[in-house]
Amino acid sequence: MNSSEALRRRRFTSRREWVAPTAGPAVCSGVRSGADDAVRSHWGVENGCHWTLDVTFREDESRIREKHLREDMAWLNRFCVSLLKQHPGRQSVAMKRRSSGWSDDFLMQVVIGSTS
Repeated sequence: MNSSEALRRRRFTSRREWVAPTAGPAVCSGVRSGADDAVRSHWGVENGCHWTLDVTFREDESRIREKHLREDMAWLNRFCVSLLKQHPGRQSVAMKRRSSGWSDDFLMQVVIGSTS
C-alpha cells in the first residue's frame, strides 16, 4: 500500500463508489508522507521566529493598520530579533530587549556586536 492509497478511503453505495480522504495521518499504516515533514518544518519556523516576535514585540497585538507601515515594522522587528539573538549574552531575547532600552552601553554592545 503506497501513501496515496493510505490517505484515501473507499466507500460503496448501491449506485456509486466514493473515494474520500481520511482524517487520520498515513503514519498509522506505517507510511510517511512528505506532508508530515512540511508540517514539522512549518511549526519549526513558527516556534523559532514568529513566536519570538509575538512574545517579545507583541506583534499580534499591533494596531498598525496601514499596510506599508505594518511591513516596515515587521522588517524592523525581525532585524532587531536577529541582532538580539546574535548577542552572546545568556539572557533571553526579551530581557536583552529590555536591557537595550535601559542601558545605552548595552544597546551599543548589541548593535556593534561586542561584549566589552
